[in-house]
Amino acid sequence: MNTIQEFRKYRVQLSEPYFNQNSRGIALFDTTITFLTAYILDYYFNLSSNLPGKNKQQSYYLLVIPFGIIIHHLVLYFKQSPGEITFLNKQIFSTEINIYKLIVIIMLYIVYTNIYQ
Repeated sequence: MNTIQEFRKYRVQLSEPYFNQNSRGIALFDTTITFLTAYILDYYFNLSSNLPGKNKQQSYYLLVIPFGIIIHHLVLYFKQSPGEITFLNKQIFSTEINIYKLIVIIMLYIVYTNIYQ
């Protein structure tokens, strides 16, 4: 099996089973690589300094997940392959209320208060 696929099989979710290997939940490897990439980009290009308001780095890192959701959704829209939708996008774009939507709303609210206060 591919090494990256082996790493990607470990997932976490906010309901039982919390930590699993059955492709249900947010991939820990992908999330780690995403934040590591965001850190490297901020380190070399100082991207967080371009954000308005106070706590620029906090806002920068809190926007990583919502931007990832939007990017995954746009990629699926243009590829038109619904079989590749991620777990988090399924939760965010589902019709029922869940904890994932609440977490994203709280993250965006914190960014909003950092910018406008």
